Amino acid sequence: MPLHTIWLVDDDTDDCMLFEDAIAELGVALSIVCVADGADLLNKLRQATRPPDLVFLDVNMPIKNGMDCLAEIKRDEQFIRLPVVMWSTSGQPDIVEKAYRLGARLFMKKPHNFNNLKSLLHGILQLDFQLHGSLEDFVVGK
Repeated sequence: MPLHTIWLVDDDTDDCMLFEDAIAELGVALSIVCVADGADLLNKLRQATRPPDLVFLDVNMPIKNGMDCLAEIKRDEQFIRLPVVMWSTSGQPDIVEKAYRLGARLFMKKPHNFNNLKSLLHGILQLDFQLHGSLEDFVVGK
């Protein structure tokens, strides 16, 4: 079975490192690719031989923000089924509603501590990988 890949699109390098650390501590066999902004994501998607299994997309970024990027992804027939989880420091209802209206699979408010991040990621991965089997199928060393 090929290694599953998550692309994290976030201009904050600290958030990227915390995300990678949280995934590593979950002990799942995933490849994490960090992308700095929405424009770079769209370029990488169009050049990829295999799209990611899941994209986490920050709402607030320079160059191309997450909402504009999400809208562009969902207009492209090649990527319309690409699962996107929007994540943001804001959980304002209008932002959340817009994300779902544009086609986000989930909206995740960035947690304030590492353990909460791990718990949220664990839940999201369990939900997403139900299509491929349980999360435990991806535990390193099994």
